[in-house]
Amino acid sequence: MIETILSKRPGPVVGVFVGGRKALGKKWPTENFSQLIASLYRQGLKLVVFVGPEERILLQTINQGLPADVPLVFEPSLRTFSSMVSNCDLFITCDSGPMHLACALGVRTIAIFQKINIERWGPPPSLCRILYQPGGVLPNEVLEVSLAELFWGANDLRSKAESEK
Repeated sequence: MIETILSKRPGPVVGVFVGGRKALGKKWPTENFSQLIASLYRQGLKLVVFVGPEERILLQTINQGLPADVPLVFEPSLRTFSSMVSNCDLFITCDSGPMHLACALGVRTIAIFQKINIERWGPPPSLCRILYQPGGVLPNEVLEVSLAELFWGANDLRSKAESEK
């Protein structure tokens, strides 16, 4: 199903979930997601942007900032949403339910945490690359890690990080 909505661009499929519980301080700013999506698009990647129920009111705003061939998906069926996520080569999200779903499906995941509660809510490092900075993670930092995860491989990147310690 996901292939039918994606552009004909070659390369890996990157899913971006722009949701997150704003009331709990977990949502990365929408403008950061917009910058990240534009940067990933310039890299020539196939993108699909997902929104959750809390973001439905922002659909038009989010869609206006997307390139014409990047689909914006609100999928209320958990089964269909899971199927779409499972077809992604990389899934980028905030600390959210879809983050845990992508990890459970074995999809390479980047999770942007706004709070330092990673020990409690973060997936194991073997399932997810967690990004956190006390002042907030910048879009270019997420882009750099995303490209590393896609093209160097998660294991190579983690080995490199461990050897630099």
